Amino acid sequence: MQAQPQERAQQLRNLLNHERNVALAQVREYRAAQEGEALPPPSDELDTARALADVETHANLIERAEVRLRAMDFALNRLE
Repeated sequence: MQAQPQERAQQLRNLLNHERNVALAQVREYRAAQEGEALPPPSDELDTARALADVETHANLIERAEVRLRAMDFALNRLE
C-alpha cells in the first residue's frame, strides 16, 4: 500500500526538518570549536599552521552545512 500524496509530503517535511535540525546543531558545534581554536595564541610556527588549518577546516564545514540548510529550506518551501 502506497502512502497518499499528503502523507508522503508530510513524511518528507518530517525528514527535512529532522535533517535541518541536525545540520543546525553541526553548525553550532563547528562555530564553537572554531571560536575555541582562536582563543589561545599559538606558541610556534607549527602551532600557528595547525590553528589556521583547523579554522579553515571548520569554516569549510560551516559553509557546506549552510549550503545544505539552504537546499533543505528550498525543498521545504516547494513542499508548501
